[in-house]
Amino acid sequence: MPYNSKLKFFYQCEKLKLIALILLSAATLALFGAGDRYRIVERELLPNLNFLEIGRYWRGTVGGVHFIPGPPTTLVLRNSGHRQTFVTQTLADPHRFDNIRIAVEARLEGIEAGRAWWQKAGVFVQSYDGNGDRMAYWPSNVAFLTGTHPWQRYDVVIPTTAAMKKMEIFILHGGNSGELRIRNLQVDFAKEATWFSASENALLFLWIATTVWILLPLAIQNRRAPLACLTLATFIGILAISVMPQPLLSTSSKPALDKVAILMAAADDDAESPTQKTTPKEPSKPAAKAKRPKKKAAMGGNIQASKAQIQLKGDRRQYVAHFLSHAILALLAGLAFSRVGWWRLSVCLLLAGMTNEILQIFVVTRSAGLADGIANIAGAAAGLLLIFAYHLLRQRLSA
Repeated sequence: MPYNSKLKFFYQCEKLKLIALILLSAATLALFGAGDRYRIVERELLPNLNFLEIGRYWRGTVGGVHFIPGPPTTLVLRNSGHRQTFVTQTLADPHRFDNIRIAVEARLEGIEAGRAWWQKAGVFVQSYDGNGDRMAYWPSNVAFLTGTHPWQRYDVVIPTTAAMKKMEIFILHGGNSGELRIRNLQVDFAKEATWFSASENALLFLWIATTVWILLPLAIQNRRAPLACLTLATFIGILAISVMPQPLLSTSSKPALDKVAILMAAADDDAESPTQKTTPKEPSKPAAKAKRPKKKAAMGGNIQASKAQIQLKGDRRQYVAHFLSHAILALLAGLAFSRVGWWRLSVCLLLAGMTNEILQIFVVTRSAGLADGIANIAGAAAGLLLIFAYHLLRQRLSA
């Protein structure tokens, strides 16, 4: 399609467009990784986070929970006989705060993971709406690890929403062996700095402008090529899915989640505040049993024992979805834009896979993951290889 030379910047400047994508990606990663992104407004939203009052305000299992006097007092969770141990505390109406900052120091020794995601050790959070239903895919992981790690500080900020009515802070040892130690736990009210909000809005504008700058000329120039239009539509679809909130959990997570629910319900039957224990061999001193509401598990809220509310993570199917979507995109692009050259096409698909993942940082319920990015690139590479093999076979048959 002929165009006015004055519009060269709009239709061409391909190298400049690629450089713009790279610079935007780097700026986004740098912005969201800034250490002074948040400022603390109010500290210690929950009582006894330093465990000075031993198990007061905390609920959980009796066995396997110990305290080492401080300062600071250290909470110790041991898994004896493959029995999972945990303590939990509830933050009511977290939507009163913009963001909840959770910081903790943790040490792990010999934590052996099980098959389910929760068979690790550390600290995580679950959020619930007004009906007591878990808010699927809401950010939850603070520090959930396996193996042996020295004392290390973990710091996570979890945004809230008006629908969030309750937040559960879990300290869980779900591994098959080992010991978890926790100290200096903090739960604070945090707000985003003004400079960050302004920078985020500016970056979003630049991302939208650059996307239009790249895709609109391609759509205009190839409007009469059905395969090229299908390729662009596929890319826009993948891009749209990348920035959409996560869907509900798959039913495939139910077996592992039900196992956690059984654990929580069993803990409710003998729910007592964990008490001080100087050595592993000394018996616990159970506190008086708290009255429990009917048909509710130990974690509180409207949670039935048959329906676990713990989020399943690490579903391998997401990697398959990333791989297949970008493989299909590469197949279509290879057929529709084969004349642009393999190297240029490869670079474009590489940047497409990278930027699709980075853009998820802007969505609360999504995050940019290295494994997902690798799956995107691997899918694009597989699609290009198939196209290359197809053209090679076609040349040999026609020779």
